[in-house]
Amino acid sequence: MIFRNRIKWKKIHNLAVNGKTLFYFGGVWNVNNWAQDTFHDQLGKVHAKWVNEHFGMMLYPARKKAANRLRFPTRSIIPFLRKRNTRSL
Repeated sequence: MIFRNRIKWKKIHNLAVNGKTLFYFGGVWNVNNWAQDTFHDQLGKVHAKWVNEHFGMMLYPARKKAANRLRFPTRSIIPFLRKRNTRSL
């Protein structure tokens, strides 16, 4: 996505809360965001109970059967941290 034509987060949240998207890939922190700002056209601020009634939540699927969920993020972030630390020396 090019920076100049990206969709603003407020618009993305507005589309999701008002049911104009088929799927919305977000995190549980959105419940807090939607409770603080007036994203819904008719209700304004929506609370956790409303979100639970209108949205389905799920976990990320595992990469492989019985995969350790902590190993994948650690593996992907360690090379980045190593590069960063060696540059700062």
